[in-house]
Amino acid sequence: LEEGLTYTQVAAGLSHTVLLRSDGTAVVCCQNPCKVPSLQSWMEWLTAQPARLFYVASPSWQSRALPPLILQASVDGCAVCFTTLAGEEFCRFDAAAADPLTEAC
Repeated sequence: LEEGLTYTQVAAGLSHTVLLRSDGTAVVCCQNPCKVPSLQSWMEWLTAQPARLFYVASPSWQSRALPPLILQASVDGCAVCFTTLAGEEFCRFDAAAADPLTEAC
């Protein structure tokens, strides 16, 4: 992440995560090749102009009292580990591969 930028919102699905940056750009991480649609119009593209539109965070997301915390979950067969995007471990708990998630928490 470039200096001065922050992630302002996150949306996650079964096999993808989309992060919204403070400059209005979006970044996607997924298992299959995918990309965030361009907001540049055809005229802007043809004339090599930057897009006038940009992605914005939902106002309801920004009104929360606590800052958002984005975590990545991983399972190593005997534990579930949550880390920050900077790679710092946030929490870890024991869980066998066959444990239902409702019982592991």
